[in-house]
Amino acid sequence: MLAILSPTDPTIGQIGQIDGLFGAGVQIFILRMPGKEKIDYLEVLMGIDRKYHSRIFIPWSVRDLAGGIPIGGFYLKFSEAMALTEDEKEALFHYRVIVGCHSAKEIQKVPIPVSLFLLSPVFDSISKSGYRGNPRLLSAQNKSEIEVYPVLAMGGVMPENYMGLFEKGYSGAAVIGSVWDDPLGAVHAFEAFPKPAILSIAGHDPSGGAGIDADRETAENYGFRCFTVPTVITTQDEGHFGSFTPVAEETVLRSVRFLLTRHPEIRGIKIGMLPSLTLLRKILDTINDCGIFPIVWDPIVAASKGNEAIIREPDKKLFRECLDDLDFVTPNAEEYEYWFDEETVAGYSGVVLKKSEILDGTLSDVVLFNGERVASTPAIFGGEDRHGTGCRYSSAVLCERLLGHFNPLSIAQRAQEYVHAYRVSSASALRFDPYSRKREALQEKFRVQYVTNNFSVETIRKVLKGGVRWVQLRMKGATTEERILALRSVRPICDRYGAVLIMDDDVEAARKGGADGVHLGKTDMSPAMARRILGDCFIIGSTVNDEDMLLNAYAAGADYAGVGPYRFTQTKKNLDSTLGVKGLQRIWEQSLDLNEPFPLVAIGGITVEAIREIKDTGVFGIALSGAIERAKDITHYCQRLVTEWEDLSQIDR
Repeated sequence: MLAILSPTDPTIGQIGQIDGLFGAGVQIFILRMPGKEKIDYLEVLMGIDRKYHSRIFIPWSVRDLAGGIPIGGFYLKFSEAMALTEDEKEALFHYRVIVGCHSAKEIQKVPIPVSLFLLSPVFDSISKSGYRGNPRLLSAQNKSEIEVYPVLAMGGVMPENYMGLFEKGYSGAAVIGSVWDDPLGAVHAFEAFPKPAILSIAGHDPSGGAGIDADRETAENYGFRCFTVPTVITTQDEGHFGSFTPVAEETVLRSVRFLLTRHPEIRGIKIGMLPSLTLLRKILDTINDCGIFPIVWDPIVAASKGNEAIIREPDKKLFRECLDDLDFVTPNAEEYEYWFDEETVAGYSGVVLKKSEILDGTLSDVVLFNGERVASTPAIFGGEDRHGTGCRYSSAVLCERLLGHFNPLSIAQRAQEYVHAYRVSSASALRFDPYSRKREALQEKFRVQYVTNNFSVETIRKVLKGGVRWVQLRMKGATTEERILALRSVRPICDRYGAVLIMDDDVEAARKGGADGVHLGKTDMSPAMARRILGDCFIIGSTVNDEDMLLNAYAAGADYAGVGPYRFTQTKKNLDSTLGVKGLQRIWEQSLDLNEPFPLVAIGGITVEAIREIKDTGVFGIALSGAIERAKDITHYCQRLVTEWEDLSQIDR
């Protein structure tokens, strides 16, 4: 793992390179500018593409920024970590945390769960003249003290000394000078370092949908390289599992040892389909000989499209021995019943993420620790039951852990979000892009939107038949449970038309009901908090009535803004001042100064007759409620809306 720290006083040119670093694969970026104020941090953050904000860590001293920006976590000095109050410790539990230390003893004293430690100075500093390295931080004793922690070496790290750090017990490095002082640019310098990697030891699926191919795809989406060792060769495709042929044990073990000894950039291991528990035990022994790695096992009993058990009548004693070396086990409900009994699960000190259990009538993922159910999270509704979801879930769990998420519930939720994005993605895609659905929604389906005032499945059906491809359920006064039921009732209809489904106000309903996202009013939850709950793949919209609200919504990580009201409307209470054409245009002009395009949809009192003047303001789309519901022929009225907007768009081109 290679983390990048910002220059202490970044120039405009250096800020301009940060997006390129993220695009090149940086997953951890620490924005640390000693002596700077919150406004200085905000200016830098606003110069970075907002889709990368969840990878950015900010200092604890400017923690108030986290309320308005969806950051990745906090950086604390050792002294700050030791001075935390109990309330602050509790608040930090919901974030990833990086702590900077100067000795292994300090690392061992830190009183909070930590995602990554920075230990410095390992070598002579590049960015601080005269700051000498500490030879003890490369000693054998130091290795024995830090190798059980996720520690990044800091100070004077360059490509030529980077790989040797893994042999000294480090999980990677954090760099400043070796990246920012490169005359060819920060991206060029970053790419000179080996990319962090995982190792997938799993089945080979000739259809490419599951097994090591699914693990490789997941790793790449998370910014990791993936080495692979096949354990079985299957005869299967997306619809049927025929048979499997085991790879010779010696071949598997030799390959595992070869890769782990030659590629220290491998930081974690995912194990999938195996022909026997005996092979699992031998693989774990081989891994233990090569170092300490977080290990996730997906304990497949039978392929999802087949019924024949891969491992018959498991040796429970041997299984318990194997569990001692596994950090996460990710069975589905049937696999859990097959592998675990009360004694086995109670004796396991790792984490069981039990997928797809019916809990209180809801399909959920359950976190078990020492045999106790400690947490659960409802599954995200919607999407296809696609081939390879179990493989992707388990490899996502590993990647999330390597990226510094320590809370098992958070890891499970983020893995759910990743798999959900796969389930709702195009089945014909040759390579899964977790953001493709969101991108398409904001670019191609945004132009005409229907916002319900009186919820009716039949009205939504007529709207979609008329060509509208964006539906927002606004159900004021309804309970979360009622909203979830409403979302689930119309989700299949929206899927049939390829339409976007948004929930108004209620983040919990959006996640549980299978919505594509949520729209938040000015008195609702902040977009930054909603992003922490929903993840990066969900769409988040925010209501805007003036330029300040626009900037706040943008900074908070909203994907679009609903701008209004355009004029008086009876469908909404507590109406803000109406904007009219001039107000819409004024806010659109303000949006042009933002770092990236920010889609604006006009709302409030809009009719088909007003489309031409609204289109001239520059907004990306229109949202209607009452005009649609009052129409005598809803489908025909929606066809007029879509046609009028598209015709004007053609003229603009």
